[in-house]
Amino acid sequence: GDLIEQGEVLDILPRELKTQVGETILVRNEDDRAHILGPWFVGAGETLRQRFVTVGVFEGACSVHPSGAFTVYVDPSNA
Repeated sequence: GDLIEQGEVLDILPRELKTQVGETILVRNEDDRAHILGPWFVGAGETLRQRFVTVGVFEGACSVHPSGAFTVYVDPSNA
């Protein structure tokens, strides 16, 4: 959080992420402050686990990526 406030560009998260139905993403917020990651809120010190059960696009603001946005594309499973 401090580095972002100081204008530092962090390369810790892609602007877009592609996944498939049935997969789970895991995001650990090791910061001392909460962050917005697309449609999700991840509190300070918390871990987000999101399993995708339907095809879709999940997008929204991002307090970590320099673009200010984060999008997840969920494609059908190959199974």
